Amino acid sequence: EVKLLTELAEDLTYGIMALRTREEHQRSEEALRQEQAMSTNLISTIPDHIYFKDRQSRFVRINNAMAKWISVRSLGEAVGKTDFDFFSKEHARQAYEDEQRIMSTGDPLIGLVEKETWPDGHVTWMSTTKVPLRDADGNITGLVGISRNITEHKLAEEALRASDERFSKAFHLSPLPMAISAVPDGVFREVNGSFLRFTG
Repeated sequence: EVKLLTELAEDLTYGIMALRTREEHQRSEEALRQEQAMSTNLISTIPDHIYFKDRQSRFVRINNAMAKWISVRSLGEAVGKTDFDFFSKEHARQAYEDEQRIMSTGDPLIGLVEKETWPDGHVTWMSTTKVPLRDADGNITGLVGISRNITEHKLAEEALRASDERFSKAFHLSPLPMAISAVPDGVFREVNGSFLRFTG
């Protein structure tokens, strides 16, 4: 009887441990599914362009924003293609060289302001970050990139610079004496040639 009870207790212990292991495994699988769903949701809905590339700089995966940007009908349509399939040779060559350097050195590229030129000649501007992807052994297998469209910001910056240049030219070439001063202290910050001639 003692032997039978001992065997039953061992079997019961084994069964409880197996149930616990299965429950832990199910919880782990559920946590992994939730994490994958959150990652997929983030990648799918973020307005920035997200893309994964292999060692040959071919697209492995892109998000919806990137698909719209490069005018593909489905996410899978970009798989296996490169920037040479979507952009001008000028931009594609520079992007390829940058990516190959990242994957050979392991050094990321952070916040690069990129000028994208398109086959039809129009230009867009992006703020781009690319980092190498590594496997479990630390070997670089490709890269992930995220790019934000800053075209409007860049055009506004260029318009402001052009406006500043026009003002500066008009200010300095004006036949009228002109000065720029700070209101609180009245100190002249800048004067033009006519002002210097007028004041001697």
